[in-house]
Amino acid sequence: MAGEHELNRDVDIDLGGIFGSIWRNKFKLFVISLIVTLLTFAVLQVISPRYRSEARILIRNSDPVLSATGNATAQGQLNLDDPGIASQVQLLQSRTIARKIIADLALKEKPEFDPRLESSVLSSVFSILGLSDGGRGVTAEDRVLESFYKKLKVFQADRARVIVVQFWSKDPKLAAEIPNRIADEYIALQEELKRGAGPAELEKLEPELKALRASVMKAEAAVAEFRESSDLLQGRDNDTLATQELSEISTELGRVRAQLSQAEANAAAVSRALQSGSLDTASRVLQSTLIQRLRERQVTLNGELAELLTTLLPGHPRVQSLQSQISALNTQISEEAEKIQQSLQEEAEVAREREQDLLQRRNQLKSEAGRVGKAQVTLRSLEREADAQRQLLNSYLVRFKEAKSLQNREFLPADAYVFARAQVQSKAYFPKKVPTLIGAFFGTFVLGSMFTLAGAVLSSGSSRQSQMTYETMRMTEPVISDEEIYAAAADEAERETVEETPPLAPTMESLTQPVTQPETPVGDGVFKTARSLMMLGKARIAVLTPEGEIAAQGASALARSLASMGATVALVDMTGDGASSSIMLGSVEFPGIKDFMAGACDFGDAIHGDMSSSAHIMPVGSADAVLMADGIERLPAIIDALQSTYDYLIVDCGLADIGGLARVSDGSTVNIISAQDSNGSEVRLAIEMMKHAGFRAPLIIEVSDEEKRLMGMAASVA
Repeated sequence: MAGEHELNRDVDIDLGGIFGSIWRNKFKLFVISLIVTLLTFAVLQVISPRYRSEARILIRNSDPVLSATGNATAQGQLNLDDPGIASQVQLLQSRTIARKIIADLALKEKPEFDPRLESSVLSSVFSILGLSDGGRGVTAEDRVLESFYKKLKVFQADRARVIVVQFWSKDPKLAAEIPNRIADEYIALQEELKRGAGPAELEKLEPELKALRASVMKAEAAVAEFRESSDLLQGRDNDTLATQELSEISTELGRVRAQLSQAEANAAAVSRALQSGSLDTASRVLQSTLIQRLRERQVTLNGELAELLTTLLPGHPRVQSLQSQISALNTQISEEAEKIQQSLQEEAEVAREREQDLLQRRNQLKSEAGRVGKAQVTLRSLEREADAQRQLLNSYLVRFKEAKSLQNREFLPADAYVFARAQVQSKAYFPKKVPTLIGAFFGTFVLGSMFTLAGAVLSSGSSRQSQMTYETMRMTEPVISDEEIYAAAADEAERETVEETPPLAPTMESLTQPVTQPETPVGDGVFKTARSLMMLGKARIAVLTPEGEIAAQGASALARSLASMGATVALVDMTGDGASSSIMLGSVEFPGIKDFMAGACDFGDAIHGDMSSSAHIMPVGSADAVLMADGIERLPAIIDALQSTYDYLIVDCGLADIGGLARVSDGSTVNIISAQDSNGSEVRLAIEMMKHAGFRAPLIIEVSDEEKRLMGMAASVA
């Protein structure tokens, strides 16, 4: 932990020194800003001033003073929602309006609108070089229209039913005239659209109306002919004669039946009264005038008889005469009652015969009504067809009359009002010379300061970090020369012999704790080593190949193994021949670490994806060695940036010596030797060199043929 704290403290950036670089270069920044400002001023003097004017149009619904029908206003109203206003914006930008204005103002003759009328030296050079056709493949109308629409801007005002028409030009009068002409043409077009169909369309509609009239007449004639042939003449209440007569017969039949019932009841009552001898219960007999006079006479005679009996005997001739008269009256009353009975019976018989006659007539009318009902089905179908034709004709006639009346009217208000016309501007809106010059000066100064700061940060951080990293790895051991290291390693290799075999898989302790007296281990497989490294979570790994090409697959195999276990892996190829680049990319021609350090490519262009896994690789590159040497101090910063981005950073050092390894390896780096023979002299010599230089004891891996096959690598590097 103390080592990490010391390392972080060593790479702190001197902010005072960095910002002091701006003060040191203040005169240079001021001169550059002044030069850019002068160049901007020169360019502004060449640019022609532009004048911009605008007209504003209010979109509204204007009700016509006269309308052919009550709903004419509702049909002609404009949609005032956002899509409706957007449609009017598109109408203002229509080519119909643009072509008319171009023709009226003769814009084709103005160089401002037709670039071919004013030829510049630059355009002539481009045309000679074939970089431009000079507008030869485009018609003059298309060129003018393109320039016209570039200068025109039509948009809806924010949260208002107002459309703004803007136009800019080098001529202030033209910049004001064109928006006004656009607004006038738009109003005229609105009036024309409100008139509906034109005269030519109305003339085409007249033959269709004549044909429709003939069709209506034909349909109505068919209805009348069928009604006549089917005897479907109508009576009252639009009923047929058969139906109406059947209704009347039914009414008459009911009345006759009522009379028959009444006559039979009266005859029966008179008959019962005659049989009982008491006519007082027969109301019909009592209603007879003759019977009433006879009964009055009878009452009178009975009174006289009663009076005579009080003074005379029953055998008196006068009493007998009165009795004889009373008897004759009774007989006459009975005879008269019988006549009334006979008349009632005859009346019932007549009613009965009338009933039978009405029944026969009703049956006949029922049959006729059934036939009429069936014929009416066809009649109603013909009437529906005639009604449909008649309604269609009426609708067409109404619309035709409306359209004709609109065409004949001299005044028709448009659904728009120009409430602000464009005015000639005396002040150009572009270019704004003073703000542009101020912005150019201060913008150049700020941009130059940023570049100065960035250069100071990169140079300061890279140099300090590379220096402190190299010194940190030698805190516990004195620095010795390469010749002494090689001599000591050779003597040690001759004296020692391998008697015991170390464990096949590296332990966590061997990965995290430095070993002061390492022994020569037997090489482990790539997969087993990768599983052990996964326990670290994140690590920087430096891979050496002291045997050369025969063991060059170790770094790429380890990268692919870690990537297959779900880790993010980046491999930096620092070998001389690009061994890992050939394996993972199939070629060494890709830009890489050398190109980035030489400034020949960006950081993202130097990173590539492996062909067979999710691992990334920064190949060796092909930049010039002299240019790369100038940027070698940036290597530690590059390594740190990659390590902070990926879980595992693998640096393939190849045959690098102790000085080269010190550039990429620090106190926490896991050092690995890729070998074919873990007990070979080259491997043992490399271990001894690392031991005397104070590096962590390395792990040794051997890539088996099965691991090569599983990871799709060749057996050897070509």
